[in-house]
Amino acid sequence: MSPPTSSARSIEQEKGFSKGWQAARATVHRVEATEIVAEASPRRPPRARLEVLPGKEELRRRRSHRISRLLIAASVAVIIVALLATVAAHSYIAEQQLNLDNLRQTASEKFAKNQELELRIAQLQQPSRIVGIARGKLGMIPPPSVMYLSPKGRPSSASTGKG
Repeated sequence: MSPPTSSARSIEQEKGFSKGWQAARATVHRVEATEIVAEASPRRPPRARLEVLPGKEELRRRRSHRISRLLIAASVAVIIVALLATVAAHSYIAEQQLNLDNLRQTASEKFAKNQELELRIAQLQQPSRIVGIARGKLGMIPPPSVMYLSPKGRPSSASTGKG
C-alpha cells in the first residue's frame, strides 16, 4: 500500500481517518520489524511459566504421598520376588525328589542283583560241586592213602588213611 498523498491526507484528517491509517501503517512496520529480528537472531527456547510454589504443608503432604507410594511399590516388589523364590524352591525340591526316587529304584535293583550274585557264588563254591567237576571233567580221583611226613623225614604212625 502506498501512503496517501497530501490532498488525501487532508481529506482523511477531516473525516477522522488519519489515526486509523497511521495505526495500520505502524502495525505493518511492527510485523516487518519482528520478521527481520526473528530472521537475524537465533530462536530462543520458550520460557518456563512461573508458578507460585506450594506451602510447606503441601510439600510435606506430597512428600508423604510419594514415600507411601514408594513403600507400597517396594513391598509389592518384595512380595513378587518372594513368590518367585518360593516357586523356584518348590520346583527344585520336586526335581530333587524325582532324582531321589530314581536313585532309590536303582539302589533296590542293584541290591537285588547283588543278592542274586552272592547266591550264585555260594552255589559255585559248594564242595560237592567242585568234587563232581574234578572227577567228571578233569578225571581226578582221591588218593588211596594219605601219607603224612614228619619233620625228621620219617613217616608218622598215622600214615595210612582214606580220605
